[in-house]
Order: sequence, then C-alpha cells, then structure tokens
Amino acid sequence: MTIGRDIFDTDGRAALPPHCVAWAPRANAAPRMTTDASVHRGGKRSLRIEAAGDSPTFGQWRITTGQLPRSTHIRVVVFAQGRGVDVIDEAVTVQLAWLDEKGEDAAKQWYGRVRWQHVPCAGVEGDWRRYECVVERPAGATRLRIDLGLHARRGCVWFDDLTVTPADTPSARPVMIAAAGMACPHIEPLEAADFWVQQVDGLDAAADLVVLPEYCPGAPVYQHPDRLEQVAATVPGPATDRLAAVAARRRCHIVYNLIERDGGALFNTSVLLDRAGHIIGRYRKVHLAIFESWAGITARDALPVFDTDFGRIGMAICWDNQFPETFASLARHGAEVAALSTAAHVWPQRSTVRARGNAQGIQDAHRQGP
Repeated sequence: MTIGRDIFDTDGRAALPPHCVAWAPRANAAPRMTTDASVHRGGKRSLRIEAAGDSPTFGQWRITTGQLPRSTHIRVVVFAQGRGVDVIDEAVTVQLAWLDEKGEDAAKQWYGRVRWQHVPCAGVEGDWRRYECVVERPAGATRLRIDLGLHARRGCVWFDDLTVTPADTPSARPVMIAAAGMACPHIEPLEAADFWVQQVDGLDAAADLVVLPEYCPGAPVYQHPDRLEQVAATVPGPATDRLAAVAARRRCHIVYNLIERDGGALFNTSVLLDRAGHIIGRYRKVHLAIFESWAGITARDALPVFDTDFGRIGMAICWDNQFPETFASLARHGAEVAALSTAAHVWPQRSTVRARGNAQGIQDAHRQGP
C-alpha cells in the first residue's frame, strides 16, 4: 500500500494527516521540519528536514501505517535527496519500529534490545537515493512506524514516495564460508601467494567465500616495519593473479589482504575476488593501528560494499573492529556478511556483539591458529 498518498500527493498547503508527525528528542536540538512543494519525485510535495546550523540537530518524520497486510514479510521503499549534508550516509536515517494493536512496541521480544531496524540505501535514481528492504514481521505486530531522520549540523534532506507492500518470503541462501586461522611463513609476496593458493586448494569442501587473515605475506607491520617495501605489491599484480587463478579453479570468492603499493603510497588492503577470478572489490583500511601510521601506511575514509552471487558483503581489517561504526556503516549499505581479516584473535566476542547489533554475519580470519 502507498501510505503516503495523503502526505505526498496532496496540495502543499494542506495539513498533514495525523499518522505523520514531526518528532525531535529535545526542542533546542530540533531541526526545521516542513513540507516542500518545490522538491518532489512525482507527487505534489515532499517532507523536508533542515538542520538549524548552529549545532548538531536531530529530528524525524514519523509515519505510522494502518493495519498491515496479512503477510509474514513486508517491503519498505522510500526515496531521499540531500543537499549540503557533510556525510549523507551517516546523517540520513530510515528506521522501522513495529507496533501492536495498542500502539506499543511489538518487537522487544523479537529483536531483544535492538527495537528498531535500519533500512539501507539500495541504489541511486537521478538525484534521489532509494532506501529499501524486506523485513520479517514480528508476531503481534499489526502496524509499522517508519522514522525518516536527519542528524546533522548543516544541510537538508527531502523524503518522498514511501511505500509499504507485502513481500514474498525470501528463499533460504545457504552460504559456505571458510576462514583461515594461521600465519604464512613467507614474506616475499609471490611465495606468500603460493602458500595461500595451496591452502585454498587443500579445502576438503566447496566454499562460497574464503576469508584469509591480515598480512597474508607473513610480515606484520608491527614486527617488521623495515620490510614494508619488500612485502608490498600492486593490485592487480602477480600476487593477486595467483589468487585469482585458484578462485576460478575452486569456483569461490576470496578475500586476500596485503600491503598494497599504489604510486608512492602504501595501504593495508583487502581484495575481493569472484568465482571467475576477477577483482570485484578493494577495501583500504580506514582505522589504522598506531604502529601502521608510524610505518607510513596511508589511511582511507570509505567502507564500500560489494554484490556477489550469494549476497552483499563488506570487508574490514583488524583495528576497524574497535569501532562500532565500521559494521554499522556496512549494514546501512546493505552488507549481509562482513569479512574481517585480522592479525590478532584476541577479541572474538567483539565480532559477536557487532554482528548481533547490526543483524549481519561477521566472519573473521586471523594469524593465531584455532
């Protein structure tokens, strides 16, 4: 059902219906929230949130559906356009809250302490970003509240074309993931690549995804900062070519971590190879450990996600796991699985917390054995 007809397809001067309300946690932190007839996708107006500009503000348009369709799964789609927002992926939020017949939280027994769900950005259509997901309705939930928010110091966002419709029950997608728990004894990049080729070839079962540890060439930065030039390799290059061959031979995806040389810069990089041996993803570590900065590794500022034939995945590297926003950002972009390559396997419970908090699978590979 298109629950927004009386919101978006109505003359811009008309009052909003009672099931669409502006909300902010505190009056002195509330943004300006209005309808806007000058910006819209196809109707007559949109819902606008504009940051106040003096200090960070947070507010939401909260839209509550009527009785939900009788289906176990629901598809939610809404479009948003931002202008002047520093980091739109962090500032703009689309969240879901399930309500029972009394209008109370119906998901507390279903999602534990996490009583809302993020709707990720699923694509871009012109100037508009499409937020979309299919979610399972909890037992007892009869209505759904969609919270369209902005948390920013500057800029504004417009929301339009909200739809909530029945969805087919998603089919099961069994995925076999293999993860390494060992260190490579070789430092030279091609010798290290050959070592990991042998490990992948030695798998006794077919895998959809193989996750290898941080520093696949066996010279961790914190042990051998003087050997960075010796272990660094280009991407693509001879080392990734050898992993590409085994990925194609074993018909699996591989996450391979190495010190990447790009011009005069060095990066701690994870590469994603597909079943044909093509490089379909590259992630350069965002959160460097201090000794990596001392050694001259360059940090990056993006957490990309990549589509595979079994789902959307993201990658993270070791110290990234110290920061909750790493996996929250991947989840907001639709990552169902996060491949974590790490050197030390000292905080396995942290990965569990990240996975539970973001409703995603996290598979870590490390250098320290089972």
